[in-house]
Amino acid sequence: MSLKQRKLFASREFDFKEDGLFVKEKNLTNSSETVISYEDIAINNLRRRSKTDNLIVVVTVLFGLLFIGSFLSKIFGGEADWSVIIMALIFTLFGSLITFINNKQEVIIPLYSSGGFILFERIPTKGEVDKFIAELMLRINTYLKEKYAKIDHDLPIEGQLNNLIYLRERKVIGDDEFSRLKETLLKRKNQSEIGFR
Repeated sequence: MSLKQRKLFASREFDFKEDGLFVKEKNLTNSSETVISYEDIAINNLRRRSKTDNLIVVVTVLFGLLFIGSFLSKIFGGEADWSVIIMALIFTLFGSLITFINNKQEVIIPLYSSGGFILFERIPTKGEVDKFIAELMLRINTYLKEKYAKIDHDLPIEGQLNNLIYLRERKVIGDDEFSRLKETLLKRKNQSEIGFR
């Protein structure tokens, strides 16, 4: 599964790899390709952001009201000037276009190292973006479990216990699974017995 997003002059592509997320970004001035390790993605800390420039919205509404008032005045025999009506219409349309372009609904997924990456929340659709996020979370958890949750009785207990604590802190495993894995780890047979039977 991959996710392709385009908005005006920017495009982003996200593809799953075996040990990370491949991200390709392009805009008018540059392009980049990176692979972000699943360990570095703080998927549980994602946040959604909606941005609109309120000043432009207010100015657009005011010019829209001026246009409607002037136009209705002219229709009902008032002395409104056509140049005022046309200018109010132009500013209303221009303000609406700027508001549309600057309106951002994004999902910000931080990284543990620094920074993060951004998904457009509704491109191509909100459902597809949510499905992609759910798949990303599943792949991260699967990758981390395969790497850190395997119990090996030949290795020292302390390192494996730290791995289990790490998985619980990252919310990859819950308290019940942590307790079960910890119990399995601590029940190993002591292989350093010396003596005769």
